[in-house]
Amino acid sequence: MCPDLGVIDHARIFQATDGGIENDYGSVVKVTCDDSYVLDGHASVVCQGDGTWSPKPTCKPLDCGRFDGMNSSCVKDFVLLSTLYYMECKSDVPNTRIGAPDSTSAPNECEERSRKWMYSQFGCFCHCKVMYNKYIVKTENLDTNDYLLHDTDLKWSCKEGCTKNQTNALRCMDGQMEMPSCTCDANVHTGEYLLVNLTRLSLLLNQAALTIKRVKLTLTVTFHHSDLLLFTITCCFLLVKKAFTQFKICH
Repeated sequence: MCPDLGVIDHARIFQATDGGIENDYGSVVKVTCDDSYVLDGHASVVCQGDGTWSPKPTCKPLDCGRFDGMNSSCVKDFVLLSTLYYMECKSDVPNTRIGAPDSTSAPNECEERSRKWMYSQFGCFCHCKVMYNKYIVKTENLDTNDYLLHDTDLKWSCKEGCTKNQTNALRCMDGQMEMPSCTCDANVHTGEYLLVNLTRLSLLLNQAALTIKRVKLTLTVTFHHSDLLLFTITCCFLLVKKAFTQFKICH
């Protein structure tokens, strides 16, 4: 006869006596581990002829470690239920879900025997918003909103007369990448002059708008002063003409 088996941490034990005596020779105790724990050893413990139990198993935490993508940037929410790791991707940012390709809601699983994740890569990886000067940089594989897929190299080139500033591959990795840029010869239009000129045009048109307000005030207060009114309208016209002339030259 064997002594009481005792407690096994994080386990449930059951002994079927079949009408016999507990802990008697040949008695078998079944061991089942709690959730998130796995059995290390045999699930059955037997009372042996010398009055001792066969080696008792232990229940160890089910720890498969970390998988690639656990902290990916486009994860909205996640939850671990026993051995299953559920992950929800963001819906407001373009991203690619990797792992469990058959379903957007299928979980990753920590496998008990191997203690490894079913999918070594599992996550929501953000696409990259590519910022570049469209006057001198040409791209081939961006979507309509200038996003590049995760783990993808940018296909790009420079306008004639310009050279790439980067010689290495520009790859999007979970929303992060180096942006393409070019250096151009002095005679190549890069769009910078247009931007400066549009700013000047905006300032001159604002001046014209202020002049028009003064014209309205003049009409209200001194409508009979026709010479002053004519002078004000002429100034307004000249400002607008100057603005569009500069825009045409710089553009």
